[in-house]
Amino acid sequence: MSFDLVSFWRKNRYLNIGKHLFLCWLYGVYIISDFSVTAGTSGNDKWNNILFISIFSVIILSIYSLRFALKRSLPDKFYIFAIVAISVYLFNSYIIYFAFKFISSTPNPSRFVLLGWHRMQAESFWSIPFNRYLDLYIWALTGNYIVIPIAIIGISNTFSYFNRILQLQRNNLSLELDFLRAQLNPHFLFNSLNNIYSMVEETNELAGNTILKLADLMRYSLYESSSPNVLLSREILFLKDYIELEKIRHTAGTHINFQADGNFESYRIPPFLLIPFVENAFKHGLNAVEKKWVDILIQIADSKLTFMVSNSKPTSKTEATQKGGIGLANLKKRLDLYYPNLYELKIDNSATEYRVLLRIDL
Repeated sequence: MSFDLVSFWRKNRYLNIGKHLFLCWLYGVYIISDFSVTAGTSGNDKWNNILFISIFSVIILSIYSLRFALKRSLPDKFYIFAIVAISVYLFNSYIIYFAFKFISSTPNPSRFVLLGWHRMQAESFWSIPFNRYLDLYIWALTGNYIVIPIAIIGISNTFSYFNRILQLQRNNLSLELDFLRAQLNPHFLFNSLNNIYSMVEETNELAGNTILKLADLMRYSLYESSSPNVLLSREILFLKDYIELEKIRHTAGTHINFQADGNFESYRIPPFLLIPFVENAFKHGLNAVEKKWVDILIQIADSKLTFMVSNSKPTSKTEATQKGGIGLANLKKRLDLYYPNLYELKIDNSATEYRVLLRIDL
């Protein structure tokens, strides 16, 4: 098992905190040196140190706030970055303004502080962010102390972005290979069914028709259901073939009725949207000890699809009870996704009958 030092460094919480603290300290040393020369002091003066701490805090806040905004703002959510950037600018303006104002009133302020305060004085509290000299000072801080780390962050994020793209491409290739492997057996089975059908068609008509319907089901599953929507008429044909196969399995003492009314050619629906109800009906409806039946009705009128499935229920308490389960929950999610506020689903679960009524505005 190999040890990934980079992943360990990124994922370890305490190492990550230590990394940021070290970068802040290193950056602080750089600012102290530069500020000491600019302010004309050795950096030991108490008030100049207070000014330095204010400026350093502003810079660190700016870097991490902008980094937070850049990380979470998307093209359609640019307002996040705009709000953070404006907030940081206003905070910087007031902090630096009042830091200069306070230190200029202390004994023996440096010439740098006096000159800065003389140029920064504003007429009112609200005009502080619009002071030209203060703006220039903040932009100078931005250019000298913030642009470089932001550029480093940008370069780092660019490398991370291309690494993620590369990883996604590798994952996509792996998924495509897995998909091809998964398709090998179904394709082989589909071709084999066609070959068997040609062999038994003349000797056993029922067996030939059964194989043909099964091949049609597989053709629809493999080739025709890959698009987001299919013709409603094709989906109904799939249901019809499925029901015909179930009729072959259940013959004695079983009533199975399927009725489709209306012109379905002009409408499209997501594939396999209706089949879970039919599968559920055959799974539970034909376990009844006495009379076993499944009724399926589908009709369309005025662009409204009505789909009703009802089935008998076991009379014995030892038989499994019919519930929606995960399949019904997933189906409701699909309906919410494709037809929000455009469908009605009613389920009646009595002692002897299970009935599903689905209406969709197409």
